Amino acid sequence: VAFMPTIPFEYIHNSHFLDTFAWQLSQTLVMETINVGHPMMGFTIDIGNSSTNSNHYSSSSSGSNVTLAATIISCLLQAGFTYVTTESGKLMASLSSLRSMLPLVALQSADPQGSGGMLTTEAPLPSATCKRLKDMPRIFRNKIKKQLSFRINSCNLSLAVQKLRGHHGSGECWVGERLEAVWECMRTHRQLVVFELWYGEELVAADFAHPIHGGKVYYVATRFSERSETVRQLQPGFMLALLEIKYLRDRGCVIWDLGGYNLCPLMRYKLELTGTPYSRPAALTELLIARGCGVVVHADNSSSLHQSGVEDGIVYENVTYQNLC
Repeated sequence: VAFMPTIPFEYIHNSHFLDTFAWQLSQTLVMETINVGHPMMGFTIDIGNSSTNSNHYSSSSSGSNVTLAATIISCLLQAGFTYVTTESGKLMASLSSLRSMLPLVALQSADPQGSGGMLTTEAPLPSATCKRLKDMPRIFRNKIKKQLSFRINSCNLSLAVQKLRGHHGSGECWVGERLEAVWECMRTHRQLVVFELWYGEELVAADFAHPIHGGKVYYVATRFSERSETVRQLQPGFMLALLEIKYLRDRGCVIWDLGGYNLCPLMRYKLELTGTPYSRPAALTELLIARGCGVVVHADNSSSLHQSGVEDGIVYENVTYQNLC
């Protein structure tokens, strides 16, 4: 039986220890999940109506540890981990052996003007994405019968999560009631952003994403797209990804991270959107480079601060093909 390593609570608030541990695990980890907190019990999210945790790291006086869970997730993401939760609310860190990440800019060299930035060029999209992108004008001409809009955090989180659960099916979605409560907390503090695609008055696709390192990296924890026949032919998940990639690139984001990849057919879309996945050490190296990137200096000598202009509301009220690329 493989031993599951544990990230002690003492490491959570110590970025040096957490970074070092992540790098060590990237070389040695057999499984992909890591306990948080207690080596045996781990850490279970408590929203105040149960007594799942007993040690002093776990709960406030009200019995809820939602704020603590949000802090743990944020610290894990900063160090390059991802995370999962079980049906019972147990929170675990994760380091997948393969990781789907899309560099949005190609970092070339230090800025000779001494501005503290990096000279960049726009990173190319994977060939599979470019091939599908060529089909988008036809879809806009022949398939779209209602107004498409691209929005950020415009609806109640509960609606988006309900749609997510419907997409994955009963019992298959890892986002339970407890994690939803943590996400509500994180969204309040701008630690969770929901990118939305609407078709008329219907939410047809959404990405649940965490900004990391001040928006230099966006990690998409999970996503959904509508599967009904009339909507599926619009390729809403692919369309949302293109809108999101362009929107984030224009605001200085360096890496769009879709997390772990494996040979499951449901993961196929990640290859089409991000290309060849990264190994654990290579992924952590790319994330470390992105963390150290200051002001992005573009080819036209313009510069952008990370997470500038990422605001809630309607981004494009009427999406056109030009908004995708």
